[in-house]
Amino acid sequence: MEVLHTDMAKKDIGAPPSISPPVCNSISGRQYSCLVRNAEVQFSDEANDHTQYEADIDRYLPLLTPKLTKAGKIAVRQPHIPKQSVKWWKAQCGFRSLSVSGNLRDLQDRIREHGNGGLSKTMEEACKKMEKDYVINNNRAIEEIWIRGDKNEKAKLWPERLLYESLVVHSGSGRETLVVEVDDWGETIENVSRQMKIHCEMRKMPDYKTGQRLVVVGLNEQSVRSKIAEMDRDIGRSVLRARREQELQEQEAQDDFDRRFNLAQSEGRRSKREWNVSGEWKISCPYMEEQWGSGDDRCRLKFVLTKPTGTGLVQMFASFDFIAITGIMRFINPSAREDAQEEGRKPRSCEDYSDNESEDSYDHGPVPAHFLFPKASLPSSSAREFTFRWRGEETGEGEIQLYSDQELCSMTFESPNALSGVFISDLTGEVEFKGIRQESETETKRRGPQERREAADSLDPSYAWRSRNEAAYERARKGRWGK
Repeated sequence: MEVLHTDMAKKDIGAPPSISPPVCNSISGRQYSCLVRNAEVQFSDEANDHTQYEADIDRYLPLLTPKLTKAGKIAVRQPHIPKQSVKWWKAQCGFRSLSVSGNLRDLQDRIREHGNGGLSKTMEEACKKMEKDYVINNNRAIEEIWIRGDKNEKAKLWPERLLYESLVVHSGSGRETLVVEVDDWGETIENVSRQMKIHCEMRKMPDYKTGQRLVVVGLNEQSVRSKIAEMDRDIGRSVLRARREQELQEQEAQDDFDRRFNLAQSEGRRSKREWNVSGEWKISCPYMEEQWGSGDDRCRLKFVLTKPTGTGLVQMFASFDFIAITGIMRFINPSAREDAQEEGRKPRSCEDYSDNESEDSYDHGPVPAHFLFPKASLPSSSAREFTFRWRGEETGEGEIQLYSDQELCSMTFESPNALSGVFISDLTGEVEFKGIRQESETETKRRGPQERREAADSLDPSYAWRSRNEAAYERARKGRWGK
């Protein structure tokens, strides 16, 4: 557009952005590159660490003699001379068509003898040609984007030009405002608008990504404010619609869960065979989801049994993710009584732990009898109600919930594929939950033996339990606060 070549336009829109790759050329057997950024030519020697040409070379040359005071004494404060590498000095000699052989002292002496004469004639001519080629290539790349791109791309690429063409040049065309989407918090276009004396306001976008903003610019402040008010109303309606749709989806999901839970519950009551409850369970806990959930956050459990001992006894664990808290549940054999010492265990203070105490020293030793299950005590139609203890951490800062294993929680298996329970923690109090098994026993059997083994071994429950004890809490506390 011809109007862009006027002095007024050049003043308003400034230099074009640099989006084209540097122009490269071989000069006297050496590779050089050139680009123009912010109206400044960057001429570089590619062979010597992409070193740019430095016109003011004198400030890099070391003094031949120390700086003296007026009294003829060596000054305490000597000028700071920036140090540069040998390759940098070789590049500066090359820009001046001087020899690039020798050591650092040789190169500096050569520059000193040459004086601050700038580029040699050969290099200056080559630089001007490469600059011209770069400008042509860069302008062509910009115009291609300007022809096919939308206003949002233009606002990110060259906001000065977009505002000038859209508002300044066509100020009498009836367009009062321009709305664009940017992704740098609107900082660039806000600064440009201020410099061009154009009014600018912005808003966060619904469901925006980091830094995304809707920006309204215009020559008339009242027009900009009116457009912003209109956008606010539209955004409010959009947010309300999205909220209603989300609530509808959540209600449909909850209704579907309840339907599947009721079906699994009724089917299980007729099941007399051994129950397999291992694997993934989908959990519904409205309190957790409403208080801490967002979007698709859902609670879940995964049951796993340890390998049988020589006498056929196993332990039953379940890793859990309840959105606000994650951790491991350890189930208690309903036919065994917890050891009195375990029930009345006195909490140890953090000061009771030395830096050298192992993470599982307090949990080491034989497995308490009440955590061991014979086959007959595992979930079945005749063994439905269980209690469990848990250890874990809150998901915000990952802080271990110390002494959480003193809470005795409960769980009832309504069937092989349905359960209900009560979870207790200091953070949540008592909360109820329900669950349905994600895979039926038949679906699990369809897997190959290796996949079934990998799924069962994906969790080391004993370690998961031991690693969340008081000693681990103390080490994490020292790591956070340093004492």
